[in-house]
Amino acid sequence: MIQILLGELLPLSTNTNKGLTRRTAYFDLIQGKLYKIAYKEELHVYKPVICLLYVLRNGISSCYVASLSGYRNGVSHFKLICGNDIQFKLYQKLNSTNYFDIMLECPDNSAGIMEIKAMDDLTVIETTEPLRDWQQIATE
Repeated sequence: MIQILLGELLPLSTNTNKGLTRRTAYFDLIQGKLYKIAYKEELHVYKPVICLLYVLRNGISSCYVASLSGYRNGVSHFKLICGNDIQFKLYQKLNSTNYFDIMLECPDNSAGIMEIKAMDDLTVIETTEPLRDWQQIATE
């Protein structure tokens, strides 16, 4: 009786993603470059992006952990979880599907690695998009 009940509750392995799946990706950050972080599809539930930044600036290394975006309907979210005074500039902009894209600017005399942990597929691209329409949410 117990075995039948537990057997019905355990997930079946079907090689398909069901529910929330965490994805991790790594990106090299080069001084003076802009990186745009955006969801590939529209969000229907809160799915935060955890961003770990390993930074070398002026010969000093630092580590930062931040929670970015994840909300719909024009609600903005940025929280520095670990680290003081982030050494990158972060910007946000509401996109056409009513959630925020994030832009990260790697300052001069800096380099680093960005580790992204997210529940959904993201795109992270190097861009030359002008920052005039973007709202700054964190500064170096």
